Amino acid sequence: NVPVLKEDDSFLKEYCLINISKESLLFSGHEGNEFIHVYGINGLRPVYVKYEEDLSPYDYVLSKCNSNTRRNIRTAYRNKLELRYATTEADVKDAYYVIERNAKLQGYDIRPWEDSKEMLMNMIKSGLCIVPCAYSDGLLKGSLIVFDIGQRLTYVYGGIIREDKDLKLGHFMHNEMLKLSIEKGYKFYDISVNGSEGVTRFKQGFNGNHVEFIGNRYWVLNKMKFFVYKKFNSLIVRNKFIIARILKWRVFNS
Repeated sequence: NVPVLKEDDSFLKEYCLINISKESLLFSGHEGNEFIHVYGINGLRPVYVKYEEDLSPYDYVLSKCNSNTRRNIRTAYRNKLELRYATTEADVKDAYYVIERNAKLQGYDIRPWEDSKEMLMNMIKSGLCIVPCAYSDGLLKGSLIVFDIGQRLTYVYGGIIREDKDLKLGHFMHNEMLKLSIEKGYKFYDISVNGSEGVTRFKQGFNGNHVEFIGNRYWVLNKMKFFVYKKFNSLIVRNKFIIARILKWRVFNS
């Protein structure tokens, strides 16, 4: 996805491309997405922070949340939840398991831990990724993957362990990320754009509204290779797990 804003937004000019000429290479190519199995993010969902208001930065953010979200945040803290950051491989693996489990229950796919482990651990060691986790009575109940890149925190994905009592884990963890964004002096927290209708309503409760990019673009650099890709793509998709194992075997035995 091309990070050019669909509509000009002077506040986001430090973070995205704006006022790009229609003659630019970024507007060339073909519209749409021929690579449907490649995850694309069409925009941002910023929860803005203001530092020069009568209110404190956090009170400003809270004032923009809807009443239901503010109530759920208060409820979460009455549940005496604890935030910890996973940094060791064992702790990150446990946190990732919660996310994998949640994805399976909700019916969507994410990369398995073994495929994500090296990337995530390297990003954590480099300070580019954090893994906040919510605990209740000493037990892990929820976790997020959050990137700390581009002068903002960006929520990537997360999961919770649902129980009879709703602990408001999502409200707790995202509120903590808002607090951390303020500590770092960031101008917004990107609560991310993708998700179901219910997830979108949850994010909008924090006053996170979708700011769109111009949409998917792709460029065909080699027509013959692209033709072969399109012809064999369905075969590859049907056998992706076998192909992944073969590629992994070649990497580890090369």
